[in-house]
Amino acid sequence: MRTKTATAIVISITILFVLLVTKVQAEQVIPQPKPFTIKIQNWAQDEWNDIKTYQAENWADGKAQLNKNKEQVSNLFQNIADAISNIVTPDTQ
Repeated sequence: MRTKTATAIVISITILFVLLVTKVQAEQVIPQPKPFTIKIQNWAQDEWNDIKTYQAENWADGKAQLNKNKEQVSNLFQNIADAISNIVTPDTQ
């Protein structure tokens, strides 16, 4: 009976020791971002900035083109009106 009790105590102490040691060694470590993850984040940020720059330039070009088209259309109608008035009232020289 003594050997069973002694064995149970030794096993219990050993298990307790192993649990305590592994718990102490398991420090909470904050994972550092891997270089590959950082490269992907940098690439995504660069692409985003490139897209914003490209869109800003193209919006400016589009607005300039729209103003030019508006002017051309209004000039077209003015030219048509002038041509019709010349046909209706010819120049007398």
